[in-house]
Amino acid sequence: MDLTMPHLDGKAAFASLRRVRGDVRVVLMSGFNEQEAVSQFAGKGLAGFLQKPFLFEGLTATVRQAFEV
Repeated sequence: MDLTMPHLDGKAAFASLRRVRGDVRVVLMSGFNEQEAVSQFAGKGLAGFLQKPFLFEGLTATVRQAFEV
């Protein structure tokens, strides 16, 4: 999901998803730098981060990594 979305920002969307399913894996994408974006999710189990703009190969690699156990 994107950090900045209309009607519900990434932080609120993440919290809502976790209330529905506590083990959901979430990959955050943002045009903000990784450190700034991810710091809002510290200790909350974010599955990955993808810096925008990205290529399809980066997306698939990040999603695969997020699902590795």
